[in-house]
Amino acid sequence: MLYDEEIYADLLSEDDNCSDSESDSDSGSDIVVKRFKNKRTPIISESESDEENSVANDWSEVDFKPNFHACLERCGLQVLCTPDILSTVDLFIGDDLFDLFVTQTNLYHNQQNNDNNNASRKNKAWVDTNVVEMKKFLGLVILMGIVKKPEQDDYWSTHPGLHSPIFGNTMPRNRFRQLWKYWHFNNNEHCQERLDKIKPVYTNLVEKFQKIYKPEKELSLDEGIIPWLPFRTYNPAKIIKYGILVQMVCEASSGYICNLEIYCAQGKSLIATILSILSPYLNLWHDIYIWTTITIV
Repeated sequence: MLYDEEIYADLLSEDDNCSDSESDSDSGSDIVVKRFKNKRTPIISESESDEENSVANDWSEVDFKPNFHACLERCGLQVLCTPDILSTVDLFIGDDLFDLFVTQTNLYHNQQNNDNNNASRKNKAWVDTNVVEMKKFLGLVILMGIVKKPEQDDYWSTHPGLHSPIFGNTMPRNRFRQLWKYWHFNNNEHCQERLDKIKPVYTNLVEKFQKIYKPEKELSLDEGIIPWLPFRTYNPAKIIKYGILVQMVCEASSGYICNLEIYCAQGKSLIATILSILSPYLNLWHDIYIWTTITIV
């Protein structure tokens, strides 16, 4: 039996083979009846239909397991490490990173002094920092994120309601101000792109993420927001609306970040971004899972 030749389409449909359009003016709808010229719907016999149904309903009593390839890379920790917090932190934030902080901070101070002939007396009294002092400084910065106070100077306050002795015992307030002012990660003279100021730190951490630990077979590709107001991207689909947009690939079972890229609005295509993030794990038989609402640009 042939199917009826009339089909229903909306007004935005375009087909060169359509003609004799008739609108249903009585109902007032936007439905248009169109007839195709010389178009016939294939005739499906009852025998063919019965055969297809029999194949679809032909269940097997044997459960065939799909042939999944094993991952070609040995997963897990790739370096020796004692199971304590300090050793784990040293794996990712080691002396090589602090050497970078020290070198660039001292360099930036010297550059500012050469460019500024009216430097203050406290600025001229600067003493080059070192790794030990930089570790104390970073420790205080992290502690400030845990102990919240209205103003930075309140951490050195001697008022009974604000006093936190660990800050004054670790570093004088004026010295902390100096390091905070000149803390730097890269030579300004070499900074041309948007991320160049933080690129040495960013590259150092990503390389360690990939070197220290190899992920399991299942990986998750998604994006996240680092809350940071001075440099921000608005993403209404996220719980945190403003911040630094980061695309990353993680181990699906633990959430360990294996690789990441910071969004810089450079017009990079979706395919290029995905391949770039996954590049260290291609051709190794990893299973990649992607969130359907990912908004990589």
